[in-house]
Amino acid sequence: MPAYPKKPLNVFFRFRAEKYVELKDDDDKPAKIKVAWENIDPDYKAKLEAEFKVEVEAYQEATAAWREKHGSPPKK
Repeated sequence: MPAYPKKPLNVFFRFRAEKYVELKDDDDKPAKIKVAWENIDPDYKAKLEAEFKVEVEAYQEATAAWREKHGSPPKK
């Protein structure tokens, strides 16, 4: 049975993943990511929100197709 579709990363975790790569050698990543999130450019945040919305729609379609083919999702 194929794997159940994974939920997309929300806007903050998408931002965090990008910043984590940029700060890979920095020992104070969490604090710097927090400050960057608090001061995020509204246009950049809107871009991340739009990407998230597209991925949520794709996820919903994928889960509907999965459920139609395989029934209810697997238990954890």
